[in-house]
Amino acid sequence: AELLAVQVPAGTQGAMQRVLAALVGGEVNIEYLYGLLARLEGRALVALQTDDSSMAERVLRSRGFDLVHQEELGDADDA
Repeated sequence: AELLAVQVPAGTQGAMQRVLAALVGGEVNIEYLYGLLARLEGRALVALQTDDSSMAERVLRSRGFDLVHQEELGDADDA
């Protein structure tokens, strides 16, 4: 399974809850997650490992979340 990074609007109350609710609604199990210190375009990044990364990606994109690929993390700024 692939590690996914999701952009979460910084300072937006409930943003992480919406990410988790989207995954639960898509019946995607979260194995682990952690926040990254870096930010991309002013938004916080959360890395997560799921039991089905392709389904997680489809679910999150369909709910309007932006995913970040590993090569894009080089463009991130330190928090």
